[in-house]
Amino acid sequence: MPACPACGADQPTGKKFCRNCGTALTAAPAPPPVPSEPGIACPACAKPSPAGARFCRNCGTVLAAAAPPPEAPRVASPEPIRTPPAAVPEPVATPEPVRPPPVAAAPQPVPRAVPVPPAKAPAKASEPSAPPPRAPEPEILARPETAAAREGGGKTGMIVGIAAVLALMFAGGWYFVRSKSPAVSSPDEAVLTSGLASSLPVYVKLTALHIQSTERIGTAAEPAFKTGFRSALVLAADTFTQASAEDGAVILAPTLKKDATRDVDGTAISRLSAGEWKSEFSLDPAAMAALGRPREAFPGDKVLVQGSPEEVAFREEQQKRREAAQQTARAQPEAPPAAAPIDLAPAPAAAPATRPPAAAAQTERTPAAAARGAAAAKAQLEAQQRDEAARDAERKKAEAEAEAQRREEAARATAAEAERRRAEEAAARLVDIPVGTETNVRLSTKLNSGNAKVEDRFEATTVDDLVIKGRTAVPAGAIMRGVVSSVQAAGRLHRTANMTLAFDQLTINGRAYPIRARVMEAIATKAKGEVAKVGAGAGIGGLIGGILGGGKGVAAGILIGGGGTMAATEGKQVDLPPGTVLRTRMDAAVQIQIQ
Repeated sequence: MPACPACGADQPTGKKFCRNCGTALTAAPAPPPVPSEPGIACPACAKPSPAGARFCRNCGTVLAAAAPPPEAPRVASPEPIRTPPAAVPEPVATPEPVRPPPVAAAPQPVPRAVPVPPAKAPAKASEPSAPPPRAPEPEILARPETAAAREGGGKTGMIVGIAAVLALMFAGGWYFVRSKSPAVSSPDEAVLTSGLASSLPVYVKLTALHIQSTERIGTAAEPAFKTGFRSALVLAADTFTQASAEDGAVILAPTLKKDATRDVDGTAISRLSAGEWKSEFSLDPAAMAALGRPREAFPGDKVLVQGSPEEVAFREEQQKRREAAQQTARAQPEAPPAAAPIDLAPAPAAAPATRPPAAAAQTERTPAAAARGAAAAKAQLEAQQRDEAARDAERKKAEAEAEAQRREEAARATAAEAERRRAEEAAARLVDIPVGTETNVRLSTKLNSGNAKVEDRFEATTVDDLVIKGRTAVPAGAIMRGVVSSVQAAGRLHRTANMTLAFDQLTINGRAYPIRARVMEAIATKAKGEVAKVGAGAGIGGLIGGILGGGKGVAAGILIGGGGTMAATEGKQVDLPPGTVLRTRMDAAVQIQIQ
């Protein structure tokens, strides 16, 4: 097997060019062929070419100039053939040109016209020879390429392709994981109830919390929700509000009694941090102020409640101090205004005529001075009488004000007592419905898992009276409202339909109470008026209810789990037409005021 003189690669027998680098291979010496027709031998490969050919049809080497055949002028090209001067070898005059030139020498300047086939020789002497081929393109000069370069280019392309495939696989996996990752849902009532209960004052207890609205305010990376809710609060102590502050004492007015309940609306801002919800709560300030505060929450050494014995004793002592101050003021005499001195001395005897003129004038003014002194004394007496009358008027006014204050305090005490009695009567009319209480309701709204949506509202009415401790807490016909908390319709992907109902409001005689209840049983009325139980939850987790078999009840084929989730048999929808009776169970205690 011959080897390439340039790169040394083995080559199959009979090849003219190297498969690796493209270098022309040296042909083994062979006897010159006997041409079947006149021709000329190629100086490079010793292959015969037709007479008159300018290029070897085997290797493309320019042949030595030869005399053209007689018919050559008929097919000569009108334009001269341009060949590179350096590409034309010197004419060979000896038989030596039959040998191929050594390949180890410098490459020939004439490019190898690989893509241009040699001109076909005429089959017969009478046929004209084909025109010479066109000059080789310059780009053929760059053909020689080493095997290392081609191998490196192949490896680079392979690495780029593998990198592109890995990038596409990573992007597809990320998109799949992202699309399948569960969306973060808002905190439920249990989470908010726990957080609000720990943030309330010690004298306020939380009995129930119902979510009214939820708004997403965060991002996918930092989930956050704004939740509006209504809370049912109960007081653990009597509360008061400050009425006044007098003489270092704080006077309180009663507000609410212990165990009184109030509904307060609020909002919660919840953020997910380290897998746990952190919530900030804000309750209605007006509603919280109306709850009041316990007596211990007011500052001061002397805190008195209106109508209490301590407050009555304080008022009596205050009145005594006021009266003592008035008596002290009346006992102190007031200094009379300074009056002109009255000269009561007798008139002197007649003086001799030789007395001075000033003494005579003094003697003449003595009666006038006496008159003036009498007038001043009278004016002083009248001023004292006026002052005494003014003090009496002030004393009477103070007594009247004190009497009015006593009457006002008595009225406030009476009102407080009346309010206390009304609160006691209202407390006597309150009935607590404990957790776990069950009652039957009849649906007024059609529900079907095929068209129902989450947050859809529905109504039901109570079938019979709910009696607690001998008193009717919920009469028959009361309205219970609820919401569809989750629903899944039956389809090709989900063959089993399910729907969860939650009751959140109870209306009795026009007054609404927030509740939290779920469905325990579904009862369907058959055609003959009989009642058939569809299913009953008996625990937490899974669907544990039973299926109504063979009956014609409106809710036949429905399962009810311990969490209140209703599921239909495979391929069917959960269908609850109006009139379906549901047995509900209270999940939170509620306080009802009876008539």
